[in-house]
Amino acid sequence: MCTDMSAVNERMGRVSSRFLRTVVETIHQETAGAALPRLREGLPPYLRTLLHHDVLGTHERDASVGLDAALDLLLSLDHVLCGGSGVVTTRIATSLASRVLSHSAGLVVPGDAVATLQHLRAPFEQPFIGVPLQFSARRSDDGFALELCVPNELRAARWLGSAGLGYAKAATRFS
Repeated sequence: MCTDMSAVNERMGRVSSRFLRTVVETIHQETAGAALPRLREGLPPYLRTLLHHDVLGTHERDASVGLDAALDLLLSLDHVLCGGSGVVTTRIATSLASRVLSHSAGLVVPGDAVATLQHLRAPFEQPFIGVPLQFSARRSDDGFALELCVPNELRAARWLGSAGLGYAKAATRFS
């Protein structure tokens, strides 16, 4: 058994606190300030503490949160605000990807949503530190296939599906 918990956390991966803050701030802005009060009431106590101390209260540039806690928070944000349908996650991911594409015209390939989506790989993976995130966008007979995966982390699939849809919507809109 490992006695150094920081070593365990490093193997499991981390998520940038800045990314989590951006997600929460975007949700807050898009709900005209209604999200934070709802989250304060609806999140379990340990996630409320995480949100206020490690996400909103963090000022260090390289601060991060363990993958398990970050996934709990990301899934709970969606659950509290829309019953876990994925609508909030999709909307926020669309907004975040749209910001990247609007500020980096070189990532947009006019008329080619798949190539544009492929250019979003690095911005999608960037918040995940030491997480073996797999990202693949390719053409298919029906249009394109986007595959996102965090091996050995089944809970991530719910969040990745909704977030991937948001990134695909942004790529389609911009291309």
